[in-house]
Amino acid sequence: MLRFPLWKVLLIVGTVLVGTLACLPNLLNEQQRAQYLSWLPVKPLNLGLDLKGGASILLEVDPVELRQNELRNVNRGVGEKLRETPLIPVISRNPEGDAVVIKLRNAADKAQALERLKSLGKPPAGAIGVQDYYVVSERADGAIEMRFSESHFDKLQVDALSSSIEAVRRRADNSGLVEPNIQKQGDSRILVEVPGLNPDEMETLIDTLTQTGVLTFNMVDPAANIADYQPTVPRNNRVALPDDSMNGAIEVIYLDSIIQGVDLSGARQDFDETGRASISFSLHPAGAKRFGDETRKNVGQRFAIVLDNRIVSAPVIQSPITGGSGRITGSFTIEEAEQ
Repeated sequence: MLRFPLWKVLLIVGTVLVGTLACLPNLLNEQQRAQYLSWLPVKPLNLGLDLKGGASILLEVDPVELRQNELRNVNRGVGEKLRETPLIPVISRNPEGDAVVIKLRNAADKAQALERLKSLGKPPAGAIGVQDYYVVSERADGAIEMRFSESHFDKLQVDALSSSIEAVRRRADNSGLVEPNIQKQGDSRILVEVPGLNPDEMETLIDTLTQTGVLTFNMVDPAANIADYQPTVPRNNRVALPDDSMNGAIEVIYLDSIIQGVDLSGARQDFDETGRASISFSLHPAGAKRFGDETRKNVGQRFAIVLDNRIVSAPVIQSPITGGSGRITGSFTIEEAEQ
């Protein structure tokens, strides 16, 4: 008959007991764990999709939408360049298809306009082997077109994918999900795997992850005739958007934004003096200067805070806003502000 020392028996029994206690939380649901095992400092094991089921979601950075958003940024830069002294007047400048199209008022200004616009796409001094950001060309009808160079647009896609992965990771973490697996798939896709989701949780997760969150500040055009515009369709460097702070009434704003999301150095969910959900933000130095300059020039005018092609609010500029920070209030919930 085999005999084992007492210490070995106790070690084996203790190991089995610890292993059983460690596995026990996986055999009970959340309510049962809270009722019977609240004293146990062991969390359930995170089982993968193959063992527990759940959601496998494939997201994609839309290159068409990315191009359109970046073309709006280019259009703003074009406006700033052509307004330099001496001013080059234009009939119109708008994103059209995959290009920004500029129609000059005076044909004699074309050579100078081409020179300025080509300088807009030059890489920083010292950048070796970097092609121009934009291709500037003349059309048969005399208009000027600006398109992205392929190398620059490829870089924009890489940067957009990286920032999107971080945004997805942040939103997934804020949703309280258990250790989602987030990884890059190819050149434009993001794979999100979350075990143990039921259908309702999966739908909520998809809604949370696919919100774009594009934020811009744009001046309102009080003289525009709303009847001349179709909602969300750019025209004459302006666009008509619904204003949620005025029950969806249409406002016409300038396409050239004062600041954009990339100008933000930080943003967080906050509350205003009345206890309503708000978003406090701070700006990078360049964005803070631009915001200060624009608000100084437009005291008494309204500017629109635009989120995902909807106006959150359109306050009047009472005085120059030069502190590089501010607060957005509007008709959104605490959860929406956190996102």
